[in-house]
This record gives sequence, C-alpha cells and structure tokens, in this order.
Amino acid sequence: MVSKWQVLLWRVRFRVPGFLACEIHRSSLRTAQHRGWQVVRGVEVPLTAVIKTVAGCPAWLAEDQRKDLEDTVQKLTDDYVKQIESLVKGKQDELSKV
Repeated sequence: MVSKWQVLLWRVRFRVPGFLACEIHRSSLRTAQHRGWQVVRGVEVPLTAVIKTVAGCPAWLAEDQRKDLEDTVQKLTDDYVKQIESLVKGKQDELSKV
C-alpha cells in the first residue's frame, strides 16, 4: 500500500537551472579525471619502487634492463593518462553540445 507521503514525494520535482547542471557535470568530470590519474599513479609508483629495489642487486637486473623497464612503465603510464584525458575531453564536448 502506498502512503500519502510516498505520493507527495513522487509529485515533488526539483528543477535545476541549466547552467548549474552543466557545472555539476563539469565538476564530476574533473573528479573522475583526478581519480583516474590517482589510479594510474597508484600503480606506477609501486612498480617503479620494485624496479629500483630489484636493481639494487646486480645479479637480478642489469642497469640497461632497469632503464628499459622504467621506460616501459613510463610509456604505459603516459598511454593511460592520454586515454583518461581523451575520455574526459569527449564527455566535455558532449556536454558542451547540450
């Protein structure tokens, strides 16, 4: 059974001005972009630390191998950051058309 309060809540509609809705979406996009960067950075930092720790023992990892691994990690980080930025840019363009 539906109470009178539920009926009242169904009838209440919040009207948000267009400029405020766009600002909310932009803020959400900035937050999503920042969290994406944090995730990528959260993977990059430990990987780099492991590479440097393993490089401390020359029997495990030569200097040129260490540099190659660090370059690979940096390239992957840059690729993922570019993907995040392109996704956010696409959503910003989509919002600006509306």
